[in-house]
Amino acid sequence: MSNAECAFRGDVVAQGRTRHGQTVPVWRCLLGGHCAPMRLPGVRQCEGGPDRPPVTWLVVTYIRHVAVKRCVESILWWYPQDKVVVAEQTYGQRPDPIPPELAALERLPNVRILWLPRDCGLSRCRNEAVRAAQTQLVCLLDDDMVVTKETDIAAMWDVMRESGAEIVYGACRSERGVTCWLGYLREQAGRLWISAPHPRYRVTCQGTRWQETHVGLNWFLARKDVLLRVPWDDRIKIVGEHVDHSVRLRRAGVRCAYTPDSIVVHHRLRVPGYGEQRGRGESLAYVQRKLGVAPYLPREQVEYGTEPRPLWPLMELPCIVLLTAGHTGSSVVAAMLHALGWHLPEPSDPWREGEELRQLNIAARSGRWDPGAAERFLRSLPKPWVLKDPRFCETWRRWLPLLWPYQPVLLWLRRRGADVVASYARRGEPVKLAQERLRTVARIAASWPWRVLPLDYEHLDAAITLWRHSPEPGCDGVAS
Repeated sequence: MSNAECAFRGDVVAQGRTRHGQTVPVWRCLLGGHCAPMRLPGVRQCEGGPDRPPVTWLVVTYIRHVAVKRCVESILWWYPQDKVVVAEQTYGQRPDPIPPELAALERLPNVRILWLPRDCGLSRCRNEAVRAAQTQLVCLLDDDMVVTKETDIAAMWDVMRESGAEIVYGACRSERGVTCWLGYLREQAGRLWISAPHPRYRVTCQGTRWQETHVGLNWFLARKDVLLRVPWDDRIKIVGEHVDHSVRLRRAGVRCAYTPDSIVVHHRLRVPGYGEQRGRGESLAYVQRKLGVAPYLPREQVEYGTEPRPLWPLMELPCIVLLTAGHTGSSVVAAMLHALGWHLPEPSDPWREGEELRQLNIAARSGRWDPGAAERFLRSLPKPWVLKDPRFCETWRRWLPLLWPYQPVLLWLRRRGADVVASYARRGEPVKLAQERLRTVARIAASWPWRVLPLDYEHLDAAITLWRHSPEPGCDGVAS
């Protein structure tokens, strides 16, 4: 099946696999750390490949501990080999007791928290984080940003390496769509002007789009020595620090670029006390005196050609579709996931399928597919959910467009084909159906647009041994 045949709603079909192709325990895959990003045709894996130098991520936080925990966890979900430095300025020293969100981050081996003086300011926190980094490349983002599969550090490094830029800005997705600050600074008659031309992207040899710019969002990949040479002004606590830094980078001759091919999500989080801190404007007058220009820039420009998409919680447990040809231990796995917190349509159903899902798939196989009923069924399920039905082998194309908002993980339960066929035969079920499904599951796994996690049947031996239910022949996997 071609990519064009699998594409829907204008999205590219992914070729998903676990990282390095290894099989790992399902609970580790689903709860973090060993879950691989999807592969897109022609696009690098999120890890960035062997040629991408190590990166230290820099995050500044004040009060918003829930946000910074979400941000750091998203970084390590997609880039577990990288280091993270968190600059914290809420307490002035390490508090006792430490907030649970920060305590959880402190226990992570790749995370270092800098306990800085209370309200020392955004600029000083960033400078301290840069100095604490042990790598030549650093990646800055705000604590209310979230790294996703669209966050491609390899693309930013590709632009940096080929264009000679020392700072590469990325784009940001929010309720308004994909935004960026793409433009050129001009100082004239005591005013600071920015022109925001229509993007005219160049393309690297690896296929990454980029364009030169003087400004960008608080989300970029940079060479550490540049930020040491042109640091933020410690006297600017908040408001105006970004404009000041962009102007001084420009005056210092630092070359900057922007790529739309690396995107973070901006999840605004309102916390009591943060708004008053963020809204202070005493730094603006200082910035104007210092730069000799009025430090005002226009609002963010929505990137041309982008359609806004709804934001879904990105760091919650993922929804799951169990891919099975039948007789692969899928009922056991569904029950295990239910015990771990995933929701089943009907937990009491012995096959863990649910009558409504079963009837939807039976109707689809007989040519009576009702997409409206299927969409209502998905909306009725509390998230995260897990769906399991061997009939997905025949109906998966019908479901794919409806699953797009949820982007479920495909948990592929694999078993030797000869064993599956033998199991079908022992239960008096059609052997031909088993053979057809075995061929189909491999095609589904190769075409699934999101993450695919293979789990071998042999690793379920212990769980299957403990399973008390003895299914009657003809109940599971029959072409009813």
